[in-house]
Parts: sequence; C-alpha cells; structure tokens
Amino acid sequence: MAGCASRHPEAGRRALPRPAAALAPGGRLLIDGGDPLRAIALT
Repeated sequence: MAGCASRHPEAGRRALPRPAAALAPGGRLLIDGGDPLRAIALT
C-alpha cells in the first residue's frame, strides 16, 4: 500500500481508511519495506 501511495497518491488516500478502521485504537500499520519495518501514519 505504501508503494501505491507514493506512485498513486489519490489511491493511497482512499485506501488508508480501511486498515485504520480495522485496527484497535492506537494500533499501528507496519509495512515490510525492508529492515526495519516502516510505520505508516493513519491520522
């Protein structure tokens, strides 16, 4: 999703609310982009 957000910003903005809604309050979205994992801000 992060790659999608950088290549297609509008698609990324539309997609981020879905995992944010599925997470518990204060949950973090981690993307496997190498070492270390990248945390995506959902606010």
